[in-house]
Amino acid sequence: MKIPPFSTVKVWQVGLLTLAAYWALVPFVAQTWLRSGDEPHYLLLAHSLAFDGDLDLRNNYADRDFAAFYTAAEIDRHTVLRPDGSEVLTHNPGLSFLIAPAYRLGGYRGALLFLAALGALLAAQVFALARDLTGNTPAALTAWFLAAFCPPGLWYVFLFYPEMPGALCAVLAIRALWALHPARALPPQTFRVFETLKVFGFA
Repeated sequence: MKIPPFSTVKVWQVGLLTLAAYWALVPFVAQTWLRSGDEPHYLLLAHSLAFDGDLDLRNNYADRDFAAFYTAAEIDRHTVLRPDGSEVLTHNPGLSFLIAPAYRLGGYRGALLFLAALGALLAAQVFALARDLTGNTPAALTAWFLAAFCPPGLWYVFLFYPEMPGALCAVLAIRALWALHPARALPPQTFRVFETLKVFGFA
């Protein structure tokens, strides 16, 4: 049996392989990883957006809607009180808006599966970017493996923080700009991408 050359490796093949590995880990992560820091608050806002259709977290904290993904009896509120009595998250809501549809469909585990899919897409795009820059498929595969299966990238795939979706947006933007300016310095618009990501809470 003849082994296909590295040059025939496709971006979608890399993405599917990564997705299969990540999704295989989701049941373990869902059962064993404890959510901490800002994570339960991003998830709680996703819950509110998915089931209440609003940004007010007052009732969600009171009803303990965080119990599905946060094991402690009590949780500190990461909110500010508005004049109308509503409580809104102190963090940028971009991540919560992003995962809300998946949370609506599959709850906490659905949000994890969606994050894993984004992580697989990021890994595939890292492979594609590395091949764009070097023209070397083995080098691109090395970059993919390090990004996908080594810390910190592997951890962030399953953490409810905006860094991983932000990294995906950045890699996609750099690939697009590189396609317009191959083999030259990237244009100043590159840095505007990161400013835009900050506005929406992904950087």
